[in-house]
Amino acid sequence: MGTVRAPCDYHDNPKIMYTLYLAGRRLEIMPHQFLEACWGGAFDSPCSICTMDFDIAKAPPVRLLRLHGSPDVIHYPSKNGLLPVIIVNAHLNCLELGKIKYFPISHAWHHPVAEAYESRNSNPAAASMVYEMPIRILMGVARRFGPDSYIWHDYVSIPQWQDEFRGAKILPQIFQIFQAGISSVIHLDERPAFQVQERYNSDDFALQSLELRRLFGARWFRRMWIVIEYDVCRDAHVMNSNYELMSSSLSTLTKRLQNCQADCRWGGTTVTPQTAESISQLLETIPMFLKEKVKVKCLGYIYDMISSQECRSHRDRFVATCALLNVNDHLLMISEMPQDPQEACAWISRRCLAGNDYSPLLLSPSLEGSYEVARWLRGHTVMSSKMWGLGTQTRAAQSPPRLRGDKLDLPLKQLGSVIKHATWRMGATNDTSYYGFAEALPHLIGFAAGSTTTFLRAIESIYPSKVFWAQRNDGTYDFPGLRYQVHLSEHREAQLQQVLQLYGDAESEEDRVAPDGLLSRHFISVLGLDEPPIEARGPFTMLPRLEFYGLICNSDEYNLLVVRCLTCGKDSLIRAALWGKPTSQTQVLQIPGLAYSMSVYDGMALIMDHGMIIGRVRFGPQTCGCGTTLTVELS
Repeated sequence: MGTVRAPCDYHDNPKIMYTLYLAGRRLEIMPHQFLEACWGGAFDSPCSICTMDFDIAKAPPVRLLRLHGSPDVIHYPSKNGLLPVIIVNAHLNCLELGKIKYFPISHAWHHPVAEAYESRNSNPAAASMVYEMPIRILMGVARRFGPDSYIWHDYVSIPQWQDEFRGAKILPQIFQIFQAGISSVIHLDERPAFQVQERYNSDDFALQSLELRRLFGARWFRRMWIVIEYDVCRDAHVMNSNYELMSSSLSTLTKRLQNCQADCRWGGTTVTPQTAESISQLLETIPMFLKEKVKVKCLGYIYDMISSQECRSHRDRFVATCALLNVNDHLLMISEMPQDPQEACAWISRRCLAGNDYSPLLLSPSLEGSYEVARWLRGHTVMSSKMWGLGTQTRAAQSPPRLRGDKLDLPLKQLGSVIKHATWRMGATNDTSYYGFAEALPHLIGFAAGSTTTFLRAIESIYPSKVFWAQRNDGTYDFPGLRYQVHLSEHREAQLQQVLQLYGDAESEEDRVAPDGLLSRHFISVLGLDEPPIEARGPFTMLPRLEFYGLICNSDEYNLLVVRCLTCGKDSLIRAALWGKPTSQTQVLQIPGLAYSMSVYDGMALIMDHGMIIGRVRFGPQTCGCGTTLTVELS
């Protein structure tokens, strides 16, 4: 990571004065006095629009900056002299009614500024940064969007030493400010400055992959609070350390990168394998929150968004979760949330469950101990990026859980008991296991017992064959729907019967799973597992089925369960993620109606043993259909 350039140090020059205009008054402030004036009360005033005073408890002032007068053309915001600015204090609703064009600035804090905030004592570096950086950003914004542009920058716009504005108290209003702004500006001040040539074809992206990786590796992308700022803003533009703005928005850049990858998959462009691989690797470095914006989020999806982001305390993650769950109501939520992080996690999880969000029960466990008050709780001390992985909720469950104190009553459908458990290794694309298919194959064939129909159902329990994205009018894609396809053409069914016969005639297991993977390749070809899923369209769906499911399934999801119906005695095969070893008491319990973007419709189920959740199912059930509805208690 490049170093951050320190602003000009005016403290040694007694002739330098900072010039600002507030409520028609001209203010001349010595550099060493600026931080105390800015973060104290020197810039307070009534609302510049309605002239009414502020009720800080209800609606603190939104402090904006605009260049004074009609400045000449700004050629080099990083080098031109600092221009005088106007300070405007206003109610947020006054700004919205007056259609004031302002840009909230999103950035990572600098150490001298954070030190001054914590100690409530000024230091020369902080005073220079707090004045110069916002003004140079304003000059860069004015150069691009016009001299009548305003900015909101928390270095100047929040009186950080006043108790009413410290800590989480001001966070709800900050998020509202980003939501109401015309567009966010993301200031990345790493040195040397990012210089991305905005030509959007695969070869150009590949040639600039190192610079793009450096861009997406900037410290801004690692912070947690910026996830909310980006999530609520209308759009965002990137500004480098020379105070130059990229011509395209960040969402446009990200979308075009994704489209380039889709073009490589679809064969729409002629690119080398190295270029395609370079683009794929580049996309892996882009945080999840940039790749898609989802209005309604379940708790599990939010954990995926923020688990890898940096923050000061674990409780802050739950403050952020409140904002991402409900931007309009998060002030009330934050005020009610317990101070203890574990209690905060339980409090939010229960609220989500009461609102028919089952994702708190479907999270994979991290390296954390059990929370005795609610043993099902996940994320109370540790969050992991692999806790969720199911995407966003696409269909709600038919019935929500019912909360009784510390207990949960879950309306579920009993699919049966686990009578057999087998595992296989995930494998990789460059070996003969074909993403583990060669190891899974004996279990599938053994379960089918010679029946092609049963074998096909077994295949679908691991690799559902229909995957499709619904394309929106703006050219982007909605979430996928996974569906089962349990029949083949007569020709392919005959081929499958022949391959099954070959497998049965093999003299040994070594012949069946030979080093060259010949029989496995026969099965893959006949079943179309080396082809994209049926009706596939949209990003990533040009991947062969085996590779597609190799990407979306976690390492704990390579378990096959034979489940026996307690009513009719029929056996079904289910793929599951397991966090504990099944016993003779293990039950598979469907959550009727529930679906996520990376599950089949009505395919979500809990695996429970002795009152504990030990796993989950996303591609089930293809069972007999009996099922018994019952209420399961969790404590």
